[in-house]
Amino acid sequence: MPAPFPEADGVTRTAADWSLTAALPGDDARFAPGQVFARRYRIVSPLGRGAMGEVYRADDLRLGQRVALKLLGPDVPGRTSRLERFVSEVRLARGIAHPNVCRVYDIGTAEGWHYLSMEYVDGETLASLLRRIGRLPTEKALDVAHQLCQGLAAAHERGVLHRDVKPSNIMIDGAGRVRLMDFGLAVPVTEAQGHDGAGTPAYMAPEQIAGSPVTERTDIYALGLVIRELFTGRSAAATAPPIPAAVDAVIRSCLQSSPALRPSSALDVAAALPGDAIAAAVAQGRLLAPEVIAAAAMRGTLRPVTAWLICAAVVALTVAMVPRIPPLNGITPATLPKPPEVLLERARQVVANIGGTSDPVDSEAGFAPVSAGDGTTRGITFQYRQSPAALVPANAFHQITATDPPLTTPGMALVTLDAAGSLLQVYLVPGAGASATRAQPDWAPLFRDAGLNIGDFAAAPAVDTVFVPHDTVVAWQPTGHADAHRPIAATLNGRPVYFDASGGLPPVAASNGFTTRRAAVAEAGLWIFVIVAFGAAAVSARSNLRRGDGDIAGAYRLAILVFVAATVSTVLRAHHVRGILEEMPFIFAMAGWSAMWAAFVWTVYVGAEPAVRRHWPHVLVGWTRLLAGRFTDPQIGRELLIGLANGLGLLALHLLQTAVAPRDPLESFAAPALESVTSVRHFIVIMTFNVIEAAEVGVAGLFLFVVIYRIVKDLRVAILLLALVAGPVMTGVGHPSLVLLAFMVAAAYWAGVVLTRCGLLAYTVCLLVRLTMTLPVTLDADAWYAGYSWTIIGLLIALSLYAAVISSAGRGQMRPLALGNP
Repeated sequence: MPAPFPEADGVTRTAADWSLTAALPGDDARFAPGQVFARRYRIVSPLGRGAMGEVYRADDLRLGQRVALKLLGPDVPGRTSRLERFVSEVRLARGIAHPNVCRVYDIGTAEGWHYLSMEYVDGETLASLLRRIGRLPTEKALDVAHQLCQGLAAAHERGVLHRDVKPSNIMIDGAGRVRLMDFGLAVPVTEAQGHDGAGTPAYMAPEQIAGSPVTERTDIYALGLVIRELFTGRSAAATAPPIPAAVDAVIRSCLQSSPALRPSSALDVAAALPGDAIAAAVAQGRLLAPEVIAAAAMRGTLRPVTAWLICAAVVALTVAMVPRIPPLNGITPATLPKPPEVLLERARQVVANIGGTSDPVDSEAGFAPVSAGDGTTRGITFQYRQSPAALVPANAFHQITATDPPLTTPGMALVTLDAAGSLLQVYLVPGAGASATRAQPDWAPLFRDAGLNIGDFAAAPAVDTVFVPHDTVVAWQPTGHADAHRPIAATLNGRPVYFDASGGLPPVAASNGFTTRRAAVAEAGLWIFVIVAFGAAAVSARSNLRRGDGDIAGAYRLAILVFVAATVSTVLRAHHVRGILEEMPFIFAMAGWSAMWAAFVWTVYVGAEPAVRRHWPHVLVGWTRLLAGRFTDPQIGRELLIGLANGLGLLALHLLQTAVAPRDPLESFAAPALESVTSVRHFIVIMTFNVIEAAEVGVAGLFLFVVIYRIVKDLRVAILLLALVAGPVMTGVGHPSLVLLAFMVAAAYWAGVVLTRCGLLAYTVCLLVRLTMTLPVTLDADAWYAGYSWTIIGLLIALSLYAAVISSAGRGQMRPLALGNP
């Protein structure tokens, strides 16, 4: 492997310094090359001897990788205290997984020696490099300083104080990557109050020398001294050559005698240093830490006039599109004229008209689309169920459907109305022990409930399609209109149990509360995609975790968000009953369901994020800052505005597609739209679920893009292939036309450009806008669901105003990277 810098000829190779004081000639080595130590490590060559013991380069036969092996011998002076440091080093360093921290793998005892294995770095210490070449070139010094800040920040993030930051504890490998190492003096932040005076005097902060409590700012002091040496090639005690003014200001801030006056974190130091750390890392193919991406200054914040122009455009587009949304979900004040409260009372009256009770113990009701069988809808219904006892569904998610729980309990009833309140179907389970009656039932009230006049119909031969207990089926045919509905009814012991005036509504036996609302072909494609993505992501995530590249903290935050949102939506959607025994299956199912989707998004994110962070880090800037809780960051506002504007643009493209190639509304749009206006809790369910879906699809799209890019190695081709794969899957129809496919691929390509050019946060917001704006919205203040509409419109406008305010609140120093082939 080449030396870290072109001019560094004759470099001395070491695995790690560990305060090595001498090279270890082969004749003096306790272990000869080829010897196997601890039945696991094959010695390759000795590297040196230090106060803590001997160091060897070795092959780990179990893991199949080259390691550095540090041995603490039985005759080392002060062995007890050194052993404590030995164990402490492993305990603390193993919890830090970062590209700029030397990884520690294992610890053990064999043949009378204590040993630890750690990452083998083919390079040299910064101290050795500075002795050979003097000061570093300004650009290289800044690069090393940025990397060192990232490594130290990773240690502090894990609650570890290094306490011995110095050039001899910093390695630089042949590719120029910096590693912070030797955590022998490190202590947890929580145990740093009782200071033992340990450290290297030349690099100790005033409070460290005085024996006062140490903090992260103690390491910042040593960091400032090391940065100074990068530019001077000499220790802080010597006369220094001129240092760039911006760098000198950073160094001076680090070397303040009072810890309170120093930068609060290593990332603050990195942010204050000049230079584009992100651009340098991309050019070198290095992986920056997520914290560094979040801390990077961005000259991408918007000028106030630009921010407010985009905000005004978002508001205008939102208001302009509202009247044009109905073709997407089939909902207008005319197609949904009555609120659920009115339809509920209407349904209970129907039950009374067929001989049931109007005062049930338990009930459930809601809107539902009528499926056309190809992923589209052909109408809106209102379904109502009631029971003289608690409705306890058999499905684990406690969702009441037309057939769950089964219509078996005497007194149960199922009523289906159209959106205007006219009766379509009614089922009634007769009461136990009901005596037979010879009187012919009066069907006139049920005809009136269906908006029909019984006088316009005559008796007709009946076809038995009834799915409740019955003994007689009766039917009617119109006397004057051949194309009118042909009602059918059934009785048991002379009492009405069934009436159907729908003229073709599917019987309840065909209903399914867990229908996916997509055509079978589209649903199969979607689940194949989910399963393949999950499997491929698991393989990629495992590889990233083994290298220590994954953004574990960000992945957990995202997974927690999905878990909480999934739990909230599942709890609110379920029909709850009294009794812990009835609720236990639901609790387990809910936890498993939420955990499954949290695991999915965690795995996919860890599988994709490191590759994006390596090649296109700007894609993650706003997203990483949002996960870090920086909700007023200007970059977040910028990406929110971009996402809102592009989401409305995609919606406009969808509306154009419905105008060019009209079709019935998709079930995947109509079903959540209808559920959202059933009640306030259902509205919260759908809004929460939209957040889950936007996050999951956003992260899955990111992973799919990474996979495709790795295959084709071309950005534009990768985006096009992403659109070709995602477009047909997301249509939701069984056999889409070529026009529909063309529009869907164009929309998917647009979304892919938003992802790669504007960032993951903008892409996710874009998806969220498209999902939210397909819910029922209207500007008609007299519509009964106007409150839900204005809530949606108000949320979008408020979000755009918030984004405009914070996006123009501050302007950084660094331009976002242009996305291109790395």
